[in-house]
Amino acid sequence: MNLFNTVASPLIVILIFFSPIFSISQNKYKEGFYINLENDTIHGFIRDDDWMLSPKHFLFKSDMKLDEQKLLPSQVLSFQLIEGDIFIAQTLSLEVTPTNVNKLVKDSSLNYEDKSIFLKTLIKGRASLYKYSEANFTRYFLFHEGEHEQLIYKQYLTENGEIATINYFRNQLFSALKCEKLRLKNFENLAYLEKPLKKIVKTYNSCFEEEQEEFKKERKVDMNLKIRPGTQFGFLEVDSPGRDTDNFGSQLAFRIGLELEYILPYNNSKWSIIFEPVFQSYSSRVDYDSFATPRFREANYTSIELGFGVRHYFFLTEVQKLFINAGGVADFPFNSSIEGNVGGNLDISRSANAFFGAGYSISNKIGFELRWHLNRDLVQPYTSHSSSFNSISLIFAYQLF
Repeated sequence: MNLFNTVASPLIVILIFFSPIFSISQNKYKEGFYINLENDTIHGFIRDDDWMLSPKHFLFKSDMKLDEQKLLPSQVLSFQLIEGDIFIAQTLSLEVTPTNVNKLVKDSSLNYEDKSIFLKTLIKGRASLYKYSEANFTRYFLFHEGEHEQLIYKQYLTENGEIATINYFRNQLFSALKCEKLRLKNFENLAYLEKPLKKIVKTYNSCFEEEQEEFKKERKVDMNLKIRPGTQFGFLEVDSPGRDTDNFGSQLAFRIGLELEYILPYNNSKWSIIFEPVFQSYSSRVDYDSFATPRFREANYTSIELGFGVRHYFFLTEVQKLFINAGGVADFPFNSSIEGNVGGNLDISRSANAFFGAGYSISNKIGFELRWHLNRDLVQPYTSHSSSFNSISLIFAYQLF
């Protein structure tokens, strides 16, 4: 029986069982308020999603005992978490050309779409700066002398396939922000990025005696190092020309890894990037019935795996979390081969595959994970041979720091 059939059903059952928990795991509601279209301030509680991109809506409760409301930019003027970010609602024509280099097109014209959006407040003063972000682009807005102005920036491809840039935002800022501390040279090479744009606006505001406020959320960056021993249940099959499939069966072995985890400073630390070198092994022998000399095939497979992936946490309590993760593995075997007195000897080569996992952690110190590795071909250089190695691991994790 293929290992997929052995473990896939239990994994699916586990995911279905935990799916209600995944769906109800919530970000915290924090004190906040919004201003409605009648300019009234409505106090209550707003769910803090720690937005990396601009929110499409926000969830509000006037009382924690009541159901939440979903409010769109078209329904409010602004909203704010106490001691948190401020978002203002705007309905406008937004320039939506992607800034991802892989998505650039041969078109220098600006591409506008009518949208109702939330703008994040970066600087508030005589001149104010706002930011809007989607997955494919970021746009900045200047509020000055009673007008919101979108700062225009676009990259596109020329007929020769080269990248060209429209930096009209430099002219906009130079025309709007007149003060003795700013000269033409301050705008000539200005980058369309948050830090340099904030610096320009702050410099302008400092020319006047009016107060200004910078909204900058302190984001905690965490790095975790964990030791992760466990058991691995592996299964190997090898197909060779002119022979039946060598089924080496399922074997239980020890594995140990050292995981480095980088917690991303957004979405309330729910996402992380993981890197884990792992030592693993698999050994099995299959004997064939014979009236003469006993016939056998033997697999001895030891390797260092370098795994890289993404993890998402679901907070149950302050100290308990469920998580799922996925990624890829580069495998580097050593002293590994498939041999015997029937069939040819095969050296096990480098390979790669994907993995999926789900687990539980408590107190950020101890955790458990069930991880499934997809098929890995261990004999790729042999064009006439193929193999299928997959595994499932039960891993214990202990955080060193």
